[in-house]
Amino acid sequence: MAAALLSFALGAAAWAGPPDAPKQGKGASVPLRVMVTHLSNRGRGVDAGAKDLESKLSSQGIHYDSAQVLEEKRLDLSVDEVGTIDLPNGRKARVRPLHRDADGVLMAVDVEGASKADVRARPNHTVIFSAGPYEDGKLVLSLEPEE
Repeated sequence: MAAALLSFALGAAAWAGPPDAPKQGKGASVPLRVMVTHLSNRGRGVDAGAKDLESKLSSQGIHYDSAQVLEEKRLDLSVDEVGTIDLPNGRKARVRPLHRDADGVLMAVDVEGASKADVRARPNHTVIFSAGPYEDGKLVLSLEPEE
């Protein structure tokens, strides 16, 4: 499951550019929509706010019959600023924008004990990360750069 979610996140990422690509200034704001969702097979249905996520996962062959959005928020980070998200399973997720340009945001994402990657996401496109077990299922972290 974690490998499948990570491969989805990487598959959704665009070309990251050369490693020596210049970074934007430290003061540049990088707005990110963050969503933490509990997935399970408990038959509780899919929250209205999780329908897009469930559709994206299903298209990758990942199926759950319950998806409940636990948290939605917006992070406004500067390039190289680390944002920390406290997850309901006691883990922490750290997000650090590395570079932002017209093609999107290159960011480093580290979910303690679950997934870690550098990905580029285009504006208004979601990348999804496994965030570990939770209650009767799994947590996933969705990140979407805003324009």
